[in-house]
Amino acid sequence: MKDKIKEFLKLTQFYDLTKAQLSALIDGDGEKSVLSSQFKRHFNIEELEERILPFYEKNLTESDIDEILLFLKSPIGQTMIRVNSQISADINNITNSWFVEKYEQAIKELQ
Repeated sequence: MKDKIKEFLKLTQFYDLTKAQLSALIDGDGEKSVLSSQFKRHFNIEELEERILPFYEKNLTESDIDEILLFLKSPIGQTMIRVNSQISADINNITNSWFVEKYEQAIKELQ
């Protein structure tokens, strides 16, 4: 089952997105510090993978994973994978703006 979960992670771009998040976190300020270099040496995607696999194993059956993989390999599944990161980014932007708006409203009410 682990191999199927790893295939799911690959299809859903987990590895690419995680590496991009790491780069944004470490290199976001444009500085290449000693700490950043040291952190990168300790970052091991396989170690992270081993920590998250049990959550999939706990919550999904092998049959569930098989069906999910079948969907992800279908044309509509491929479309979903392709647009999902942009949809997620758009939702995060809207959510963050909404949180700031509500926070500012609450502060005004307290003044």
